[in-house]
Amino acid sequence: MINRLLFEDLLLLALLLGIAEFVLLWHWARRRDRASSRALLVGLSASTALIFLSALVHTPREQVVDVCHHLATLVDEGDVAKIGDVLHDEFQAGSLGRAAFLSRVESALTRYRVDQPRLRGFEVTVTGGDQAIANFQASAQIRSAEQVYGRLPSRWGVAFRRTGSTWKVTSVESIPVPPLNLRNLDEWLR
Repeated sequence: MINRLLFEDLLLLALLLGIAEFVLLWHWARRRDRASSRALLVGLSASTALIFLSALVHTPREQVVDVCHHLATLVDEGDVAKIGDVLHDEFQAGSLGRAAFLSRVESALTRYRVDQPRLRGFEVTVTGGDQAIANFQASAQIRSAEQVYGRLPSRWGVAFRRTGSTWKVTSVESIPVPPLNLRNLDEWLR
């Protein structure tokens, strides 16, 4: 919890530090003595250092979320080659291996256009330091030559393995949500 507050939620950290600084300022305004002046300056210095440190540190959870957003952008652009770069060599999606999956994605993205994907509600679990699982909700505007399907909701479970300093996707799983309730990638990639 403290790790998440200090390094992953910059806005909440800034809000809490702002409240603390306000209290120190109020205390200084009432007393106007040397001790309260020092407390205000130390608090301001510590707050600035914490915000700077929080902006610099990029935790594994943040890296995994960034890869998910990057993948959503690649799907929006229809760049199958770059999607392949993000997949681990041992990638598996249901019954599809890496090559079969990329072939199906390429086929689906030639028939359908995925616009404005939005990802939210991330639940990321990092295990053993080099593996992670991200569950999140997504929505995107889907259209084909014949029809616009509107903004379709989906939920995904994506497993990652760290290779060197980068996170690669090892598996993707569709989690059913209404109205489509699609249970596997074969249904999505028809």
